[in-house]
Amino acid sequence: MELFNDGNGWQSMHDDLLFTAAMLRASEAHVDLAKPIDGLLVKWDALDAEGTKVDREVVKANARVAWVNLELDARTTRCASQLLTDCNNERGHPTFKRFFPTAPGELIRLGLESQLKAMERFPTLADELPLSKASAAAMKAVVEVFDAGREALAARAEVVQGTTRMSVKQAAWRDEANKLRRATETALDDHANKHGLPRDYAAGFFPSQKKPAKKTAPTEAERVLALPDAVLRLLPGTYIATLPADAQATIRTRLAG
Repeated sequence: MELFNDGNGWQSMHDDLLFTAAMLRASEAHVDLAKPIDGLLVKWDALDAEGTKVDREVVKANARVAWVNLELDARTTRCASQLLTDCNNERGHPTFKRFFPTAPGELIRLGLESQLKAMERFPTLADELPLSKASAAAMKAVVEVFDAGREALAARAEVVQGTTRMSVKQAAWRDEANKLRRATETALDDHANKHGLPRDYAAGFFPSQKKPAKKTAPTEAERVLALPDAVLRLLPGTYIATLPADAQATIRTRLAG
């Protein structure tokens, strides 16, 4: 019997245990050995339900960030347009350059976290520089989204932590499953020795592990780079910073294109 490891899927571990429990019950001689496995399968059901809930929260958190990002982009575009009008359509105008040292289009291509960081001085500049009534109103509309953006990012960060906690719980369940399977195998071996049964008697109660395909699993960076640009923009800057330098450069190039 091979122990469960990182290569085993969450559902496949459940099915392997279910198979073993059903085999033990079908044998009639080992019904008692099936009972602890039943308890572990109940734990699996609870963790699976919890994991499904966490996955759904991740989707909702990403959607919330995406919406605020769209709203901020739209308001930033309107603000830049109004401010440019007030600056006689001169992009080199000192007032326009203070707010937009780079082109507004480059600003709105950023993910929400990076965009908020780049625009954090907007409220201060709006107080310091003379603005028309229209530009002041457009600027106020932009700043009003900042808190919603920070709240959406904080909520997503909390959800991401939940996925980490979920992984830890699932790993603990896998360790418990391995201990129980090993104990079950030992009990079956003892039974086989006492009754003169074949040495591979216990092996029949555990399904054969599927051999992994002979190809290298994609790295985390490769998985990230396979994501659409729209999804890349939702990734926290702090997470992107953990990727290899070449992957970070590729992401910056794609999002700037």
